[in-house]
Parts: sequence; C-alpha cells; structure tokens
Amino acid sequence: IWWKLDRNLSMESLYWSSIVYANESLKKGVVGIIDHNASGTIKGSTAIIEKAITEVGIHGITCFETSERFDVSMAIEENMEMIRRTNGPFGMHASMTLEDETLTLIGEKIDGHPIHVHVSESIDDHFAYDETPIQRLDQAGLISKDSLLVHGVHMTQEDAQLIKMREAILAICTRSNLNNAVGTVDYSLLRDYQIPVVAGTDGLGVNVAASWQDLYFQSKLRSGSPSGVDIGWIKASIVAGYAYYERLTGRKLGRFLPDFHFDAMLLEYLPYTPIHEKNAFGHVFYGVYESLDISDLWVGGQQLIKNGEILVKRTVSPDVAEGLWQKIGGEDA
Repeated sequence: IWWKLDRNLSMESLYWSSIVYANESLKKGVVGIIDHNASGTIKGSTAIIEKAITEVGIHGITCFETSERFDVSMAIEENMEMIRRTNGPFGMHASMTLEDETLTLIGEKIDGHPIHVHVSESIDDHFAYDETPIQRLDQAGLISKDSLLVHGVHMTQEDAQLIKMREAILAICTRSNLNNAVGTVDYSLLRDYQIPVVAGTDGLGVNVAASWQDLYFQSKLRSGSPSGVDIGWIKASIVAGYAYYERLTGRKLGRFLPDFHFDAMLLEYLPYTPIHEKNAFGHVFYGVYESLDISDLWVGGQQLIKNGEILVKRTVSPDVAEGLWQKIGGEDA
C-alpha cells in the first residue's frame, strides 16, 4: 500500500499530508524533522514539504527517496536542488532498489556528501547482492561522515565496523521494525562498536519519545538481561542527537544558552517520588515520556501550543483526502 500511496501523491496532497504530520508532531513535542519523501510528483516535492512544516511552525530537512521505481535523473536533480537549498543528506531508498549504475552516478554527483538511506531492514535485503547493503553502499563510496543509515536490523559485525569507521549515524525505527516483522537491532553491535544512534519512527506515527523507550526495552531484550543496558546510553544518545541535528541544519537546540534557539515545552507531570540530580533523567524517561502531557510549547520563541491546544489549527479539505483515497483504490487499498 505504501508504494501505491507514494506514487499517487500530488503536490496538493503532499502539502496537506505534511501539514497533518507536522501538527501531529507538535502534539508529541517533536519540532525538528529529518525525513524521506517518495511522492509520485518529484520536482519541487522537498520544497513543498519544507513550506508546509514551516507554516505549522516547526523546522527540518527532507530529501527525495531515489530508487529505480522513479525517474532516477529527476530524483537525483530534486535531491541536488534540496542540497543547494538546505544542504541536507542526499536521499536514497535502499540498496535493493538501486542499480550499480545509479550508485555510481549518485557518487559522482554528491562527491562525499552525506546520504539518507534504508539499510538491512529485512533479511531479504542481504540476498539481492553478494555484499550486504551497507558494504555495497560503502564500496560505491557513498557512506560518509553524518550519513543517516536507517534500520540496521540485520547488520553484521563488518557492517558495524564500517558505520563506526565512516562516522555515520544509525536511525533505529523500533515500531516500524516490529510492524513489518523484520526483527530488532543487535544491541551488542551497538555497544561493542559504539555506534551513534538516534530513534526514529519511519513515518509510523510521530512519537519519538516512545521510540526511545522502545529502543531501550528492545535492547534489554537483545542483551538477555534486565540490567544489560545502561539507561545512561539512552541519555547520551539523545544529547548526541541534538548535536547531529545541529550539524545538519545549523540549528542549536537542547540547552538554555546564548545562541541556542528557544525550542521548549512545559509539561504536566506529577512526580510521586523525589526528583534530584541523579534520578532526574529516570523521571523524564519513565514518567514524562510515558504521559507526554504537553501544556505549552515554543519554537524559536514563538508559542505554538497554549494550555494543551495548538494555537493555529489547520484542517485538511475532505476533498483532498477523498481524492487521494479514490486514487489508491478506496476500499481495495
């Protein structure tokens, strides 16, 4: 259904889809987005997404998901235009949907620029070529510092070594991985090779706080011990995620310091046990993240949520939603 939905997205429906996603993100305290786009309308698609989320009041960067199911030259040009505009990572779908010639062409175009690509999501990805997806992309010279590699469920030790050596980032989309029944990431590889990670959603909802919780719990499961994962690893990864976002966007976040943007929120949270320096993150992780009851929220100093309500509400036209629904087959979708 996803590919069917993708190819039927017009500029209008893509715009409103982005508005909806940005609104839902706000409600979960997500004000910065890094994402893929794979709409059937290619030219101008990344700019229209940026326009929509900016109108809602949040920020971020998107790219086009280059693959053989699209006009490759158009997909590459859309990414290059995005890079000229925002300098975001070059978008690619996955190793299994990209021919060798396309990888070579992309490498020539981007000349070491970071990429954003799905890797080792399904075990089937490893059967398409002699090399693993990560090794194949690296042999094409495409994995560079700050490249965003998404999923990594079936990565090998050699893959983990490459990610660390190339200074790439692994985005782990826990709920998407479970939804697609592809498995969970091997925590021992993350630990042993000190791979930097961020938590994502892969478009399955917007609750990044829940994704961090799921990553912690699933990593415990893979470790085989309820005490096998230090919660400090999650805290350090979240802090490092702010630094990664700054490197990609130039936007300083996560601290109340000069030169940092005032992206902040107030939450309703009643602690039933004392809070002190040593257990503050535990309250955030197990308490605040669990309820995520946002009272007020600001982005760049502008208030977007007040008393639990989004101040500027945008409603999608039923005609747009119905039109897209009919395009993808209605009840048969």
